[in-house]
This record gives sequence, C-alpha cells and structure tokens, in this order.
Amino acid sequence: MKRRRFLKLAAVGTAAVALPAAGLSSGAFFRKAVAGIIHRDLDYLKHDDETVDKFARDFLGFINNELPMRESFMVRSRVVRRYVSGAKPKSIGALEDFVPRYLLSTDFFQNKMDESRILQYTGFYHQSKKSCGNPFSHLFYPRSTTA
Repeated sequence: MKRRRFLKLAAVGTAAVALPAAGLSSGAFFRKAVAGIIHRDLDYLKHDDETVDKFARDFLGFINNELPMRESFMVRSRVVRRYVSGAKPKSIGALEDFVPRYLLSTDFFQNKMDESRILQYTGFYHQSKKSCGNPFSHLFYPRSTTA
C-alpha cells in the first residue's frame, strides 16, 4: 500500500468516526432533540415554542456546566438516541428523562395542572438552587368539604 493511499484511508476513517460525535455534541441538534421529545411525550399539553426553547437551552447549560465532560457527552448521546429512535427512557428518574423537570420548570403545577392553559417557563428547576414546594400541596388543592 502506498503512503498516500494509506493517508487518504486514515483521513476518511477518522472523519467517519469524528463527524457523528461532533453532531451529537452540537448544541443546536441537542436542543431540537429535547424539544421534539417534550412535544412527543406531552402532546396533550399546550406548549409555547419559546418556553420549550428556553428550557432546552437551560438544560443544555446545566448538562455542560454541572456534569463532568464524559457524563455530559453520555447524557447528550442518550437524549439524541432517544429522540431518533422514538423510545421512552428505561429507567425512571434518570437524567435523560427530563420531561418531569420540564413540568417543574413551568407554571403547570402552580395552575393546578390545567391542561387547557399554555405552559409558561418560570425558570430551570434545580433541586438545590430552586425550591419547589410540594406541587400537590393543600395550598393548591384545598380539601373538599363535601366528602
């Protein structure tokens, strides 16, 4: 094998491995995947595109800033894989299942889970930075006197 041919094959092989990884790490496609999963899993709710986009941006920032680089890449790749395959997450409570965090980041629970209202983004929900009282509190759902 000649040297030039070997270098061309090595360059093509490197590009074949590096380009999909670069696509997974791009923020624009990840935000599109997050928005697609939210729209698919919560299709019975009314979403404002700006609300979903703000959450996707904040979620990407959370993953990039709070997690180690290897774990951040793993989470991003699982979310993109879930978006492409159309599958639901296998483990409940995993970071890849961000749909409950999206609901906690909106005014859904403050409006007594009214499905007819358009969801408004209130801020990214982070357990240690933003306290969310009990969304099923008696303050939101007072006891009925006709029991």
